[in-house]
Parts: sequence; structure tokens; C-alpha cells
Amino acid sequence: MFIGICVMFRDFFKNPFTILHAAGITLLLSIWTILELFLTKMSREKLDRRLRWWAHSLLNFIDLSYYVHNPNDFKVEKGKSYIIMCNHNSYYDIPLSLVAIKGSVRMMAKKELLKIPVWGQAMKMTEFVSIDRFNPRQALKDMKYAKRIMDNGIILWIAPEGTRSKNGKLQELKPGGFRLAIECGATIIPLAINGSSEVMPANSFLVNRGHKVDIHIGKPLDSSEYSKRQRDELMKAYEAEMRAILN
Repeated sequence: MFIGICVMFRDFFKNPFTILHAAGITLLLSIWTILELFLTKMSREKLDRRLRWWAHSLLNFIDLSYYVHNPNDFKVEKGKSYIIMCNHNSYYDIPLSLVAIKGSVRMMAKKELLKIPVWGQAMKMTEFVSIDRFNPRQALKDMKYAKRIMDNGIILWIAPEGTRSKNGKLQELKPGGFRLAIECGATIIPLAINGSSEVMPANSFLVNRGHKVDIHIGKPLDSSEYSKRQRDELMKAYEAEMRAILN
């Protein structure tokens, strides 16, 4: 662990301005949003634009270019619930997802992130979601909240692998997101990002500038066609679609 921490500090000092820019712009945007939400009624559309501006700022600062492949001509339809399930290789997967999918995209975050001062408060106030994996009663409340905001137009972003991949390959999938999708009758959007591990590898603060990334929007999976007992079948269908895209 000590060696890992030393490596992260080494990587930080290789590109301190990039890390400070990302942290600074996130902090300032969080403070600005919290104050504005306390003082005025801000529309969801304005929050969406602000999040996309944040995403574009991060990508432009490191000269990261991307191309979105959408062979199925996927478009968000009003009245439907959606969950983006994305492979996870880098912290930049989230801003890349925000610019690839048009709509009110919010991340399903780890509980610990919502406890971070300022940033965590801003996430709570802007309809980000967290499900408590260690408290069944709270988890049930969190699931109901997730369903309610999806019914109201929010698109949830989930990394079904649970953590970032260290080798850029799809890891073993966790069942929680698929359970949520079935219970909410949501349509799963498979999102495969190729190349983000080269931009910022897992367990590292090293950011490589000037890379190109491909974002593939896969064939949507209607989880309402699956029962709770068929969760594993839904997971296999998603995995097959992702592997087909990534390969």
C-alpha cells in the first residue's frame, strides 16, 4: 500500500496543474451550484448544461478528443427509464459519458463520495444517487428514490464492474445494478469506452494529454422483459453486447 501511495504522489507531481485544474473546477462548480440552489430555483436543464460544461472543460484541458459511435441510432425517449452501464477504466469515463449521451445523466456514486465536504453536498442536491450496500433498510429507501428520479427523467450512470479495471479489460460484473434495472423496468444502455485507460490509468494520478478515445453506444436492453429470477440472463446479455463492442 505504501508503494502505491508513493506512486500516486509521483504521478501527481508529473502533472500537478492537470490535477489541480480538475479539483479546482469541480470545487468551484460545487460551491456555485450549492449557493444558487439555496438562493433560487434552478431548472434541471440548467444543471444538465452545467454538468456538460464541467465535462467539456476537463476533456479540453488535456486535449482529449473522442468519437461517439451510435450504430443503433439510440436516442433518449421521454417517459422511459434508462440506466447507462459503462465499462470503467479511468476517472475520465464519467465526463466522456456526459458528453456522449444527451439527457439528464447522474452518477450512482459510492456512499463515501457523498460524505466529501462541498462536493458531496452538491451531488446530493443535484439528484446523484447512492445505495447503501451495508444497510438493507436504507438500501430499500435508496432504491425507491432511484426509481422515483428515473421515472422523472433522470438517467443513472452505473459502472457494473464496481471499480476501475487495471488492465483495460471488462471485469466481473456486480449484480446490484441489474437488480435495480429489473425492479425499475429500466432500459440498459451499454456504453463501451475504448482508450480511457491510456488517458488516466487506475490507481494513478498520471494524466496523459492528447489522446483519442472511442465511445460506443451499444444495443439497448429492455430489462422489463426479464424477471428477478432472470437477472443472470440479463447480465449475460449485457456482457455479450459489451464484449462484442470492445472487441
